[in-house]
Amino acid sequence: MNREDWRGFYRWLKTARLEELREKLQKIEAILSVLKDRFVRADALKMRREIEAEILGRVDQSGD
Repeated sequence: MNREDWRGFYRWLKTARLEELREKLQKIEAILSVLKDRFVRADALKMRREIEAEILGRVDQSGD
């Protein structure tokens, strides 16, 4: 992904509902096993980490 793609991802990450974050995380998890290109896989893994961190941050803030 290029810089503009990542900017869009981070904008989405900050505005997405918790349900959307969880759905996207599931989709990434489902496709990781078939990703062969190391750069694409690295991007997917980074996205997964960022989404997981966002979910944890929101849960911690809400006290759930």
